[in-house]
Amino acid sequence: MGRRTTAAIGVALVFGLLSMGVTGLAVADTDDSGAGEPTDVADQLGDLVIHSYEYDGESETMQIEATWVGSSPTTVTLTEMIELDSEGSTDISFQEQRLSPDESVTIEMGAEQRSGGTAAILVSTPQSVDNGNALVLQAGDAGGSTPIPFQWGVILVGLACATTGGGAFLVVRYFAQKETDRIERVA
Repeated sequence: MGRRTTAAIGVALVFGLLSMGVTGLAVADTDDSGAGEPTDVADQLGDLVIHSYEYDGESETMQIEATWVGSSPTTVTLTEMIELDSEGSTDISFQEQRLSPDESVTIEMGAEQRSGGTAAILVSTPQSVDNGNALVLQAGDAGGSTPIPFQWGVILVGLACATTGGGAFLVVRYFAQKETDRIERVA
């Protein structure tokens, strides 16, 4: 009986170590920052194609490369996203840019870094406003860890529960068996 308990504790330790390894892999695989090869389309808002955007923390400006692929000219509105940390008013950057069909532009706009280490700009067009949507471009060096995708979170929580439950079962069984062995020796 003592060997089975030792083996069960060993198995529980192996499962615990495996769950920690899976957690490490999930965190390592969630870097969706797009820091790899630049793509032709980073994002799209209706007929506005965003090719790339980059934030320069020293000059506190966001540089956006975009093309309007609509059939008629339009106006793109860019608004700096801010944090509200206290009562009162604050200044924000706001810009409108007129675009012709198939025109590619590079837009530079001021944007302050938020406390999380990123800067963000809200982009809208008359077409997107009519559709009830807009696009937020966020860039910069975030000061935290990347979030774990929901699917990995479910798997990790399930593994943690199974590992904890299995470990608790093995510990209780170990002490119950130890008590049974003690009673048998006395009798």
